[in-house]
Amino acid sequence: MTWLAVDTSQLQAAVCLLDGANVVAGHTGSVDVAHSEGLLPHVDSLLRKASIRLDQLDGFAAGVGPGSFTGIRIGCATIKALAQVLGKPVVAFSSLRATALSLEAADDVVAIVNAYQGQVFAGWTDEAGTWREDALTADAWAGEHGRSVSERRFCGNGAKPFWKAFEGLPGARLTDLVHVTPDGIARAVKDGKRLTYRELSANYLRPSQAEAKLASALAK
Repeated sequence: MTWLAVDTSQLQAAVCLLDGANVVAGHTGSVDVAHSEGLLPHVDSLLRKASIRLDQLDGFAAGVGPGSFTGIRIGCATIKALAQVLGKPVVAFSSLRATALSLEAADDVVAIVNAYQGQVFAGWTDEAGTWREDALTADAWAGEHGRSVSERRFCGNGAKPFWKAFEGLPGARLTDLVHVTPDGIARAVKDGKRLTYRELSANYLRPSQAEAKLASALAK
């Protein structure tokens, strides 16, 4: 079974064709090209290289976040439209989980994505073996969770910028992985949730800046 999977939660989009847990073909976009301009051309190029038509695909998968609000909306809307038109199933997967799974043996990995406004999106496996996600400051994550999850590798585009908050944690190591990879997406899709196109929705973890401003204005 061949699936098309996309993740647009970060500046660099990732698109891949999957056969089960195997990556048939993958493409990572440029940070200089907006998802609204580059996503469909990336999909078209990948399908052409693999000699597969859209209607031959068995399903679609989308990274639902957290991450860039605009990027997630574009990715989810694209996959939702393709699944609706072609009558195919959808799998929703965590973009943070895909980032962590881009490193092998991901149980010791903490994925940190820059959420801006002084915060990060953090994804990690806790001491009970449960995958968790949160939006908070790097210092808050280190204070609340850092001591209970020792010997961890940190990855994602927020790990290095906020490393000062994590470097003093027991056994903390900074990796070179910044963006999600096709292999990480393949592993995350395997753990994802199968849905209809109508059920596909984004996981922002926190309100957008516009929503926060509106809520603040209404509260006055």
